[in-house]
Amino acid sequence: MDGEISNSTTEEKMSCQRLTPQTTANLLDSVDAFLFDCDGVIWKGDALIDGVSDALDTLRALGKRLVFVTNNSTKSRSQYAKKFHSLGISVSEDEIFSSSFAAAMYLKVNDFPKEKKVYVIGEEGIGEELQLAGFTSLGGPEDGKKAVQLRPNYLFEHDKSVGAVVVGLDHYINYYKLQYATLCIRENPGCLFIATNRDAVGHLTDLQEWPGAGCMVAAVCGSTQKEPIVVGKPSTFLMEFLLKKFNIPTSRMCMVGDRLDTDILFGQNAGCRTLLVLSGVTNISELQDSNNHIRPEYFTDKVSDIISKLKETSLAIQISAEIKSMQHFVKFVFVLTIICLLLTSAVAPPTGGGGGGSSGGGSRGSTGGSSGGGSSGGKGGGNSGGSSGGKGGGGTNNKGGRVGGGGGEDGDGGTSTGGQNGGGSNIVRPLPNGRPLSRSSSPSASLGWDYLIISYLANFALLQLRD
Repeated sequence: MDGEISNSTTEEKMSCQRLTPQTTANLLDSVDAFLFDCDGVIWKGDALIDGVSDALDTLRALGKRLVFVTNNSTKSRSQYAKKFHSLGISVSEDEIFSSSFAAAMYLKVNDFPKEKKVYVIGEEGIGEELQLAGFTSLGGPEDGKKAVQLRPNYLFEHDKSVGAVVVGLDHYINYYKLQYATLCIRENPGCLFIATNRDAVGHLTDLQEWPGAGCMVAAVCGSTQKEPIVVGKPSTFLMEFLLKKFNIPTSRMCMVGDRLDTDILFGQNAGCRTLLVLSGVTNISELQDSNNHIRPEYFTDKVSDIISKLKETSLAIQISAEIKSMQHFVKFVFVLTIICLLLTSAVAPPTGGGGGGSSGGGSRGSTGGSSGGGSSGGKGGGNSGGSSGGKGGGGTNNKGGRVGGGGGEDGDGGTSTGGQNGGGSNIVRPLPNGRPLSRSSSPSASLGWDYLIISYLANFALLQLRD
């Protein structure tokens, strides 16, 4: 189910992606504000959807601005703030934008005359927002129990000063309200017809769907033969208001909702990122339907998936860091082992002829004979110490004889020359002037090469650990 949807399976028929740890991380990096629908996204009826509270807290901790945009007009912003608090979610009134508030703001920004009245098909949320904006309203809950008397010569009276009719979700819709709204729109010159939204159904309880405001709006459309001004989602009016208030580019916003034709279309019309949750009115079958042309960028089961996917990403990053740290440790141990081996080799005593030279340092007379025990000392050197040792050395090996002979005349030759050149590891080559040429003329020279290699490897180890 994860990944980009293709045409290969029943679920994978849309060009949108199921939310994954990687896409979640990318989304969070590219978004500064999340716009949440409420019904079917945050709650169902009066029941909070699992994991929502923790998800919202985590998003706030990440520095994301949260805005709640609902088409449900039955409550005012202050009433919605109380509902959030009753469910254990801390939300300020300034973060809530309901369609009831949008209706009042539409009249205000379009300079609706204060002497005009507004007739309401809806509940107290619309009336309260109109009052806060400075307008006088009629209808609403007050007309919920009124009935018409259909008798001969009956004339239904209405207020001629009504300049706008606002229609929203009304649990107490009746024939009286429909007739009153119809007369105002048809008979009052210039009367506005405003709809909070056209949602066909809504999750008013947690177990089933109920008729939405769109049903009331459709009734008035039918009786007046007029189309309304829609101020809720997916209208651009509410988004324009949000942009002025928060000054956040729409490309840095993500609309999260459960309805394709309102929430997702609202985000797409404004250029927002879009995320459909399947916890409300839309199921996977409707999403994949070939007749559906509203496709969110991402979809997931519920809001809390945003955080669970983020945690999976964090765990993957932690594991990757631990693996990289272990790789550094292995590199360090490997290089350290090489260094230790080189150090051991550098300080170890020389073998073969070198050993003879070392032991020959005890007495002047016997030095040559002792160091001559190597491969080039010559058996004659063993016959006589002192001055004869060098000459005898020349008897067997001319190259060794020259060196051994020189040592014999000096008396210390066994140690200084015969011992060094008597070892099998150092090959002595004569120069034209009779002086020897050796790859390593002294222990300090040999150790210099070792220390140079050790220094190089140490720097290499530091570079490996830095990567």
